[in-house]
Amino acid sequence: MSEIRATTISDETGNGPIALTKQSPSKAWINFNGTGTIATRGSYNTSSITDGGTGIYDWAFTSNMSNGNYCVTASQGGDTNNNEVRIPTNAQTFAASGFEVTTLVVGTALYDATFVCMSVNGDLA
Repeated sequence: MSEIRATTISDETGNGPIALTKQSPSKAWINFNGTGTIATRGSYNTSSITDGGTGIYDWAFTSNMSNGNYCVTASQGGDTNNNEVRIPTNAQTFAASGFEVTTLVVGTALYDATFVCMSVNGDLA
């Protein structure tokens, strides 16, 4: 196995840092419509997003994380309600292969969100 050690990686002219063109610094991300038949708007390292019922979605990664100790940032919206996202859900944990997320109106019930966006940071397996 080879090893590369460097203090600076420059662009092809040697004048600046490299650009992350068509690459994702996140290990996985997704932007999807959670209403009706769910539809992915864009994603990276996503095997599938599955509708588990009203406000319940299961996100599976194409390449697993090294373990369940990764960080997820999530948001949802597109509606006029005071809403929240739960990741993972109360009864679930993060798995190396993905996790379950729920969207709900604060203090009331699950609902299907128009926009759900999530990003994962951590180590890939």
